[in-house]
Amino acid sequence: MPEESTNVEEPIVNAEGSQASNEDKQEQSKTFTQSDLDREVDRRLAKQQEKLEQQIQEAKEEGKSEGQKLAAMTEKERKDAELSQKEQEIADREATLQKRELTASISDELAKQGLPTGLANSLVELGDADVIHNTMETIQSAIEQGINEGVNERLRTEAPKNGGSNVDGADDPFVQVMNKYQ
Repeated sequence: MPEESTNVEEPIVNAEGSQASNEDKQEQSKTFTQSDLDREVDRRLAKQQEKLEQQIQEAKEEGKSEGQKLAAMTEKERKDAELSQKEQEIADREATLQKRELTASISDELAKQGLPTGLANSLVELGDADVIHNTMETIQSAIEQGINEGVNERLRTEAPKNGGSNVDGADDPFVQVMNKYQ
């Protein structure tokens, strides 16, 4: 088979950002023969093949070790191991279900109290229902206190500076008008 020559050229950019002249390209381009390319491709494929075979071998060994463990066990031990695994799966499912139910009930309670329902997931992480309710009450009272302080701050006014509040008793014009009608 005759060797074919493949010329691989990449644009060459000089320091000024413009492409180099054709003469510079000719000097810096590499020429590969078909056999060079074939060797490189074969080398890379062999490398990937080795990695794949190693992964397959590891998976087989894992399967064998699990199988060997089960084979080494007596029938009763095997049944006990399977039973404990199923019990663990059931316990995990129950925990997940309880967490969802608790999240739903906390969300409802937060909505009833006028608190953001986004707090439900964070409160569920506390775990204990009593702790969660105490925390909700603390949050509720803190929010109410903050609202009351804000309202009081906005409603706070200063006495008029023109002296209108100093009038009382007989000098008060309102009292004088009211006295006329009595």
